[in-house]
Amino acid sequence: GIFRLVNANMANAVRKVSAGRGVDPRPLVLVAFGGNGPLHAGMQAAELGIRRVFVPKLAPAFSALGLLLSDHVVDEMRSYVSPVGRVELARVNALLGELEVAARRALGRPARLERLAALCYPGQTFDLPVPLQTRNGTITSRGLAETIERFHRTHEELHTYACREEEPILRALRVKAVATDEKPALPRAKRAFFGGRLVPTPVYDGTKLGPGTTIDGPALVDEPFTTVVVYPGQQACVDRFGNYTVTLGRA
Repeated sequence: GIFRLVNANMANAVRKVSAGRGVDPRPLVLVAFGGNGPLHAGMQAAELGIRRVFVPKLAPAFSALGLLLSDHVVDEMRSYVSPVGRVELARVNALLGELEVAARRALGRPARLERLAALCYPGQTFDLPVPLQTRNGTITSRGLAETIERFHRTHEELHTYACREEEPILRALRVKAVATDEKPALPRAKRAFFGGRLVPTPVYDGTKLGPGTTIDGPALVDEPFTTVVVYPGQQACVDRFGNYTVTLGRA
């Protein structure tokens, strides 16, 4: 009884969030992570009418893995409160310039910049971050008008209504610097030394090979803690436990 009640409460939380955003969760895939996420996922999916559940292999350390793989980001924000009709563009551009310098200095590496405005309707106690429509990093009156229209559309998408007769309030300016470092990609093929010469050799990601997979040599299989080399004339097969059996051909 307690287990069913806990799952029902968690499913109701999903319904509340999805309904607030106008999203039907039934056609989606439920991703389960954390040490106990997979324990509850099947029951939550049944409660929500979701037919597929995805459990990452590293579910217990999913957040830590995301931290390691995510982009390095620096956020700089400055308060600037004004109705959008009385915004001083020169002051806004000066503040954006200061924020960009601070963000680049804090990141200390090549970066892609995103410029945002925190906007709200009069009387609201929360705001929405909306990308600023700039040209060469500068906001113009036309760009400000486009930004305001985007705010109305975003508000309508998230909260089902927009008040275009209301003049939005600009509350803050924000610059996000995202590092543009290239992430190393696993090559599909490389030249490896076999039989006294360099040979074009396919490279496989061992974590993605299912049971029954066969690989003819020459080939390399990258595992998290080792590399399996399948030499020319040999064949590797993955068993149901993820082990490799390498069969040698006749000499």
